[in-house]
Amino acid sequence: MKYSHLLRLVREAGISPEKAAEYMGISGMTLRRWRARPSGAELPGFYCDAAVRMAHRLIAEGRIAADSETALAVLAHGQPAVFGHSVDRTLGLPPDFLSKAANNSDILVAGLSQIGAKPENRRKVHGSIVKILSFQSWGESWKRCISGTMKVIRSRKLTLVDKLVAYGALFYLIMPFDLIPDAIPGIGYLDDFAILSLAVMYYERRFRHLFEA
Repeated sequence: MKYSHLLRLVREAGISPEKAAEYMGISGMTLRRWRARPSGAELPGFYCDAAVRMAHRLIAEGRIAADSETALAVLAHGQPAVFGHSVDRTLGLPPDFLSKAANNSDILVAGLSQIGAKPENRRKVHGSIVKILSFQSWGESWKRCISGTMKVIRSRKLTLVDKLVAYGALFYLIMPFDLIPDAIPGIGYLDDFAILSLAVMYYERRFRHLFEA
């Protein structure tokens, strides 16, 4: 991680060096000295975990956007366990949500509805339609999941409450902080696909008429 990434994160969050130092567990003077470092200089490894923890806390407190490019640059140096904690803090889903939801539709509905109930999350979904549709090119299974959830949110026969699970699943797809980080090659989207699949199965059982046409 570069010093510049950390310093940009502090500026973007609008907090003082002293507050940032408090989040990281270092002195304010140390953080101020880092301003004089060359922009391409690397932050010592033992400070990276503290920077990642600060980024998660800033997101959880609403001081910085969850999809901030600066935050992503910092969080890319985190470990999967830290991302799981972010899901717990940012989305309100526990780390074992996926395994429990697979066997309990009530847990699935409650968790995804909680996410979909937030107007800002639904706006984010509608603003990311092009990105969402692009996942259809990943294969027939992905195409089925994306077309199914999109069919739900576009339906005029369902109420907003009926659509919350689909909104929650789609928001989870575009959210960069998952139970399994999207940045991990090969497996980063396994949890996204699993949640989309569970959501589609839920709708196929409850609203079969939407999928018979």
